Amino acid sequence: MGKDTTMHSKNEAQVKRYLDMGNNAFRDERWDDAITYYTQAISKGDKEYQCYSNRSAAYLKKGDLLEALEDAGQCISIKPNYHKGHIRRVAVYHQMEEYEDAIEAYKAGLEHCPNDKTLQKGLRAAQKKVHKLNHPQDEEPPEEEAEKVLKTFQF
Repeated sequence: MGKDTTMHSKNEAQVKRYLDMGNNAFRDERWDDAITYYTQAISKGDKEYQCYSNRSAAYLKKGDLLEALEDAGQCISIKPNYHKGHIRRVAVYHQMEEYEDAIEAYKAGLEHCPNDKTLQKGLRAAQKKVHKLNHPQDEEPPEEEAEKVLKTFQF
């Protein structure tokens, strides 16, 4: 039993080390390096929801939207009440201009994180965007508030 505990602690330390390295690379906008480090962290502990979330953000920044979406899904499947997993997913849908999917993802996120202000505001912004796209003849006030919310997805 002592050997298993030591192995688990060693893996946790490695995961943390790679996560920290990935976060540093992310801050420096070195997306490929960040992805590599997050991947290493995941390989040491496959239940690392935060690593999937962060790697999703790095893929999104790099423009690899399908990979970003997949990692957001992995994050959510591991820890459904981790709001950032849902935020990563809707950020991808926004980038893809798939606003109906974004609305569904917001709603799913709010089922698990009902008090999350970013998800609440984002849902309203996405609904306004869809309404505007479906009813371009309607005169609405400027979408300044919606645009502010969408800017919160800047990582």
